[in-house]
Amino acid sequence: MKKSKRILAGILALGIMLSLAACGGKDSSSSGQGGQSGGAALSPNEILVVGVSALPNGIDPEYHNSLEAMALSANVYERLLDWAVTTNENGTCVYDFDYDKITGALAEKWWRSDDGKTVYFKLREGVLSNFGNELTAEDVKWRLDRADALDALGDFHMFSTTGLSTAENVKVEDKYTVSITTDGVSYIGDLIYTHILTGIIDSTEAKKHATDADPWASDWLATNAATFGPYYVTEWSPGSQVVIEANPNYYGQAPSIKKIIYREIPNSANRLAMLQSGDIDVFDWPLPEEINQLKRADGVKIEYHQSNLSLRIEPLCTDPILSSKEVRQALAYAFPYEEVLSTVYLGTAKPMTSIQATIFPYYEKTYHYTTDLEKARELLAQAGYGSGFDVTISIDSAKADLERICILYKTSLEKIGVNLSIEKLPTGDLYNKRVNNDLQLYVNQDMAGFPDPQFAIGIFATNECGMDYNEYYSDFVEQRFAEAKFSLDEELRASVWSDLQKTFADDVGWIMVCEPGYYLPVTKALSGGVWTSLNGFDFRHATLDR
Repeated sequence: MKKSKRILAGILALGIMLSLAACGGKDSSSSGQGGQSGGAALSPNEILVVGVSALPNGIDPEYHNSLEAMALSANVYERLLDWAVTTNENGTCVYDFDYDKITGALAEKWWRSDDGKTVYFKLREGVLSNFGNELTAEDVKWRLDRADALDALGDFHMFSTTGLSTAENVKVEDKYTVSITTDGVSYIGDLIYTHILTGIIDSTEAKKHATDADPWASDWLATNAATFGPYYVTEWSPGSQVVIEANPNYYGQAPSIKKIIYREIPNSANRLAMLQSGDIDVFDWPLPEEINQLKRADGVKIEYHQSNLSLRIEPLCTDPILSSKEVRQALAYAFPYEEVLSTVYLGTAKPMTSIQATIFPYYEKTYHYTTDLEKARELLAQAGYGSGFDVTISIDSAKADLERICILYKTSLEKIGVNLSIEKLPTGDLYNKRVNNDLQLYVNQDMAGFPDPQFAIGIFATNECGMDYNEYYSDFVEQRFAEAKFSLDEELRASVWSDLQKTFADDVGWIMVCEPGYYLPVTKALSGGVWTSLNGFDFRHATLDR
């Protein structure tokens, strides 16, 4: 059997601190008490204002995974491990997905047992939260106990995808060492702890806010952060702004930017005007025409990465009509791909051709559907819907480009007898209905936040992880995925990931629209921010030079 060099059996992997010469900020040291704001007045170079289309409905890593929540989490919570950083061809600092370059973050060392099933993490000593509590193995244990008990996002990321069956297999070895044992030799059993939503919580502080009705302090953690990361929450004003400030106890390089204000500005045109006037420094989720306009603007630059972001239409595969593979294929053939790319995205996006992002390992072009209305009609007739049917598509009301896509799609579907109704929902309502599998069709702009297909396919295409919000199911996918989950055989894994990308595409698990790319217009005074795998920007090493 050909095995990966990643087995790491008995080998100590030393995590070294990340060098950010090209993407980092100024050297400084941290001091002071955590959990407190105020003090000396800040200079203009220490305050960053980010204009967002919508504020997240929370920051608890177990429950809040909107794009807005994950962008915030990237600046607040620290993980055990971290990706190295590189600079892409556009000059933007981005994660480097070379597994051999992963560094320690809260863990200074990590290694595997001789049989490969157990990963040991040795924590840095003397790391303090914003509340002044020291990081210990008990915090890591509590974090995974909480994920197991709540059966939410942490269960998907740290349990189901890796093969960790129970928190009983997470052991405190000593004050600063924790071990995690998966059911088999999991290829990503250690690497998953680079994922932003695996951030470690200060359990000493969190427990103070637990109640009998809320034993894991979920209410408090929704809008507060007990963190060992670079920033913590100092204001949470729904509909207005969220403020995070530098953690004075942060063990790493103290952030040059001391306060970040995420200001809700729902109208994209207003965010554009405010960036150009200097009222905000960062403009999230610009429309394609705004991207092209800002390429020529003074005082503004665009951070860009092809990224892992995808825009797709997810059909509820348990719906009485959409459960038919032929119907889903007909809907795929009816989509106006080229028209959407040219008239909505204006050349700023690329076709989406797999469940696996083009920038990730093992990617294969497997989605071959193009606009073919005659083929769509034939498939509908085969499925018994030659006269068409009514269907509803749901979108985030804060994103104007999504409505444009749906209008074009509606026009195309009318030609094959399908009546498409467009439902616009507030961001929070859309996410809530998605989690409850209560959307017939919906436009989802999302991504797999980890590069290995075991993650993307595991969470989106299998029933194992519970994040297949459109309830796609395939016996073949389940069987083949199980073959690769506990294997380090590179040839087997490559074969499985190829098969599953092809099967998911053929089944139309998603109608794959495009990879929009990540565009972040910012003031030219800002430098050193880093694109993250969850398509937010990490500002801990950023600087402002106004």
